[in-house]
Amino acid sequence: MILRYNELSSEIQAYLGETMEVHITISECREHAHTFRLRDFASSVNRDLTQQDHSLRQFFEILTNQSGLQEGTHFGFGTGRVFRRDSAPQDNNSNDIRGGKKLLAGVEKGVRFIDRSDGLIPALVVDSKRGVFYKDQQLLRSLEEMFGRDMQELSNPDIFSQFVKRASNFVRDLRMYKFDSTKVFVPNYVSKRPIRDLRCRLERNGPTCSVLEKFFRIYPKQRFRSDLPAVVVKRGKLETYFPVELLVIAEGQRVPLAVQSARDTANIIKKCVVKPMKRFAEIRENMEALDLCGPSRRNPYMEAFGVRVSQTPLKVLGNRRAAPDIGFAGSHGKTVISKVDRNKANWTCNNNQFVLPARLSRFFAFYSDVHDDEIAK
Repeated sequence: MILRYNELSSEIQAYLGETMEVHITISECREHAHTFRLRDFASSVNRDLTQQDHSLRQFFEILTNQSGLQEGTHFGFGTGRVFRRDSAPQDNNSNDIRGGKKLLAGVEKGVRFIDRSDGLIPALVVDSKRGVFYKDQQLLRSLEEMFGRDMQELSNPDIFSQFVKRASNFVRDLRMYKFDSTKVFVPNYVSKRPIRDLRCRLERNGPTCSVLEKFFRIYPKQRFRSDLPAVVVKRGKLETYFPVELLVIAEGQRVPLAVQSARDTANIIKKCVVKPMKRFAEIRENMEALDLCGPSRRNPYMEAFGVRVSQTPLKVLGNRRAAPDIGFAGSHGKTVISKVDRNKANWTCNNNQFVLPARLSRFFAFYSDVHDDEIAK
């Protein structure tokens, strides 16, 4: 199937940014993971996980996402994780975690098949989650928050070099757009020189002109700082420059764990600590936001397939075991005991330092499902 440029919607034309043809190939999918065999119920509830067909579970997981995604109230990420747009966790006054990032509340959910007295039933397993996202705001503001210093100090060459290094790491793989356009692009880095020192060509073989002068002509009412670097988009050998004042970070971008600093992680953990009853209330609130339950809400997508979620959760008996103290072999044959800090949910070290790794001569694995042959083996 070939779609010509004039046959595309205006949104797709704006995204592509140039005249081209779109080639679409549709072929039969034979991969097991991408098929839905709803009639084969036995394989969907097989106890052997290696032989289990996930089609029915995938169907329920997709179905329970539809209301939030179609209405635009949620972002969807990976396997069953959805986050509410612009939703600060309810037990914190702010979702700001500094550095141009914010914390959003959401849920992680999946479907399991469980045994009951009246037979097997599908159960929706839901847990509250928090995720770190880039703020959808002006890039300059995010860079100021990320740098954490007075931007007037960029006149110092050493400080400017530090800013360039950190800003390049920040913008890499980050989707953004110009404030007067809907076309989204991903920059490569920021320039190593201030924008006042950069030059470009208006035409391929034409004379060069100042990048700053070029944008002053296009945006005469916009104020640009000449001491800031430019954002660079590189295509082959061609580099395109953009002033940071014109760019806006696109919405719905999660911050990868690899770029989260130790300070970010500590701040996130602090904001994510929730007492059990509060966590249960959050789960309920998120289910209502997704139209999965609630007396005054209806979910047309689930109704179309005759599916509904009970407002009363299943209850199981559980036993929470206290974490044990840990003993280490100390100097002079003494044993060092590391006790549990109940408030921090961690073990205290009491200024002890460990120079040799622990060695285990044997360990035990405890399991309770006697039907699970794989664990028993």
